[in-house]
Amino acid sequence: SSQLDTTPHHIPHVKALFTKERGSEDKGVDIVGLKADTSLTEVLIGICRGVIYNLFSLLPSELFVSHGVKKLFLVGSAKQDRFLAHIKQYLKEHNAADIELHLAETDTSAAYGIAL
Repeated sequence: SSQLDTTPHHIPHVKALFTKERGSEDKGVDIVGLKADTSLTEVLIGICRGVIYNLFSLLPSELFVSHGVKKLFLVGSAKQDRFLAHIKQYLKEHNAADIELHLAETDTSAAYGIAL
């Protein structure tokens, strides 16, 4: 998380499309901005950000806001700092920072988590 704040210009932009989604071509993953001095940590930060932004492209924060969602319960890997930092950043960038994030005490399936 601290490295996320200190080196954003070195972090490659990763457009993560790991599985073919309905109505999309299976393009794999696009990585832009990878340089000779890009560290593995910066690549991993870019991948984590890409995964989160890909998930929000499937279920945008605007949908949460329009349906009055006030809380998101995070399960599994979403609770880890490497993803949590990007979730918070995405919500902030999309004027949804007032949605409360709760770390689920017990892990369950993501489908159950989204249903909450």
